[in-house]
Amino acid sequence: MPCYNSQEGGTNLLAILSEAFFKWSSNLQETKLIVSKPSGSESSYQGQPGPHIFYPIASAHLSQSDFGVLFPWVTTKVFGAKEPERVLKLNVRAILQVLRNSKIEVANTSLGDLELGGEAQGLLEDDKILSRTKDSVRGWISLGTDPEPQADPKTNKGPGDAIMEGEVLGQMVSESQR
Repeated sequence: MPCYNSQEGGTNLLAILSEAFFKWSSNLQETKLIVSKPSGSESSYQGQPGPHIFYPIASAHLSQSDFGVLFPWVTTKVFGAKEPERVLKLNVRAILQVLRNSKIEVANTSLGDLELGGEAQGLLEDDKILSRTKDSVRGWISLGTDPEPQADPKTNKGPGDAIMEGEVLGQMVSESQR
């Protein structure tokens, strides 16, 4: 990744997965491999924080676009995604903070989007959204780039399995088979 050729060392690299794509273990491992610090001359990358990888709990692949906001009933009932508007706001908060950290001037994040109450002027910095600390933002899970232990190939989920398990379609199919 070109970002590793700078002093920032991957801090301006952001990957946001849906929960289903997080559960798709081979995809998760490939994503971590692609965005992680280059292997090899580790000394040149030592001390660099690396990329940001997150997924919002109860999100679907369509949560990464305006589809959930435009069709909340479909997103919730068919795909099992919760709070589609909030998920989109979390994505935007993360993108804006990565831009701020890269010294690009962007608008403040509103207090309402920060979930602090009120719609006042807002804050210029939104450090919580990129925090790797557990539960710094409700339902926003930070992932590291370390590889996960290899799963049993019999239980390794592909994209269809992960989506069916992670989204309500799987529940609907199992209920219809009863």
